Amino acid sequence: MMAMVMETQEPTGGEAFWQQAYRDHGASVLGFLQRRLGQRDVAEDLLQETFIRAIRFDSFQGGNLRGYLISIARHLIINKSRRKQLLVPVETPREDMQPFETVASDEHTPEETTAGTLLHERLGRALHKLKPDHRRAFELAVLEQYSYGEIVETTGWSLARVKSNVHRARKKLIEELGPLAAGRGTTS
Repeated sequence: MMAMVMETQEPTGGEAFWQQAYRDHGASVLGFLQRRLGQRDVAEDLLQETFIRAIRFDSFQGGNLRGYLISIARHLIINKSRRKQLLVPVETPREDMQPFETVASDEHTPEETTAGTLLHERLGRALHKLKPDHRRAFELAVLEQYSYGEIVETTGWSLARVKSNVHRARKKLIEELGPLAAGRGTTS
């Protein structure tokens, strides 16, 4: 009987599949997030991000969909806590400073800001040129800062495949970005 139901469902990745997944598992994932975070509004934001990532990466291979979604949610919580640790408190300007002194004391020159913007735009274009597995590996490892073990768990790839995909993505991006990558320290 269950096999009959599974055969009539739309394949993974279809709009109807993800709408049904949200109806079936959204409350469970929200409960998981809320228990971990203690704040409903933050939990709701991460619930949305969980489904966005599930749809965007579309790596669900069948099996326990709720477990897959909770795994994504758990990684989002980890990333959120990592970002908090990386934030450095900004020194507030002294009362005796003039407004223009505050702007002038900024660490980045206009040239550095322009170079950063150019790098960001070229990185976006270069990412879209990568093979899907390489792009996904790079996004998870570098942009989302997942560990290789977390990527193995999320994608179902072997550790060797994860390392290979990340390496190949980095190599291709360095080739694409050329001197911009070297100037911004992304070659290491």
